[in-house]
Amino acid sequence: MVALTGGMGTANSSADGGDGGPVVITGGEALGLQNRSDHGGEVKISGGRAKTGFGGGIEIMSGEGVGTSSGTVLISTAEAGASGVSCGIFFRSQLLRGRLR
Repeated sequence: MVALTGGMGTANSSADGGDGGPVVITGGEALGLQNRSDHGGEVKISGGRAKTGFGGGIEIMSGEGVGTSSGTVLISTAEAGASGVSCGIFFRSQLLRGRLR
């Protein structure tokens, strides 16, 4: 198992001393000058493969606000450059005998 966890905000000040640290995963920056082939690195997240059982799932969940609201879940594309368009967001589930899984 590999676990990435942001730092714990251990200060218990009521004036904002105990924020937890973020975890940021970013694809590599492309510094090449060819706009058709020098693309930034992708970030791919996938569940594990199983030989006989179910494959591993993916869960994206906001943080719990024990005393108040939970966190936001935001999925977005970046703004396009001058000669491009912002690409879409796609959700796909495979069909199994005519029904969504």
